[in-house]
Amino acid sequence: GIKRFMVLGGRPEDAVPSFTRALELEPGSPFALVGRAEAYAAVGRFDEAMTDLDALVTAQPAHVGAYVMKARIHLMRNEPEATVAAAEAAVRASADNTATIAFQAQMLRRLGRGDAASSAFDRALASSDAQPGDGDDEEERLGILQWRSAMVAESGDTGGAIAMLDALLRDHPDHAMLLNSRCWTRAIAGIELDLALADCDRAVAADPRNAAILDSRAMVKLRLGRLEEAITDASAALALAPTLSASLYVRGEARLRNGDSEGGDSDLGAARRIQFDIDLEYRDYGVTPDTPVRLAQP
Repeated sequence: GIKRFMVLGGRPEDAVPSFTRALELEPGSPFALVGRAEAYAAVGRFDEAMTDLDALVTAQPAHVGAYVMKARIHLMRNEPEATVAAAEAAVRASADNTATIAFQAQMLRRLGRGDAASSAFDRALASSDAQPGDGDDEEERLGILQWRSAMVAESGDTGGAIAMLDALLRDHPDHAMLLNSRCWTRAIAGIELDLALADCDRAVAADPRNAAILDSRAMVKLRLGRLEEAITDASAALALAPTLSASLYVRGEARLRNGDSEGGDSDLGAARRIQFDIDLEYRDYGVTPDTPVRLAQP
């Protein structure tokens, strides 16, 4: 689907020859083509990444992951029409899968196409209604509802997303991941940070070894300017999940703001080697380091 490949623990420069060797042994291998494309993208070799992705969709026209990665690369290269076309191809190839429609909406929003993005978010939410999560598995149901709240927030309705989480937390007041979702929703919007921190503190107390929750609290601390604490939380998250690109990015930004240029640049570079377009994600949140975004090599 639309998962991001974690290329050899964030060492894409080593992954390229490994995937090349795999393709020599098994020409046209979808796994190796996607893996090498991701590795190429991670080091800014976007032309070569696109060559592998083109080969893959020629052989497998319904390969959703290839279209998703093509859209992400086109967006990085500031190629809006190609971005839209690739996202549309991903939706077609996935038979209108909910997550792929949501990805299309995200791409449209990042291109500044508000009406089209809103329509796509509405379609993603309508599609998710087919999976209401009202069966016997309560955690599955809550997971679907958390996803819906995240889509509402991404569509621009932060208040609506928080209201959804408020309602869930009335029935599940100590649920760590619901608290984390409400913390994160406020954190990325940059609003009511005292309430966000209170939620994250409660979530950490309930589940202290959860990297996602520690990452959310690091983001809140960054927003609050509590830089040393942000670094501590991000480092704790990374001790549990060393390839968590979000925590590398937040720690890098906190280190830069705290005067540690070398450490900050190192963390941001590591984050980009894991998720090549992570700058675009954090630009959405208003977190824009001075370190320039790496563009494609000539």
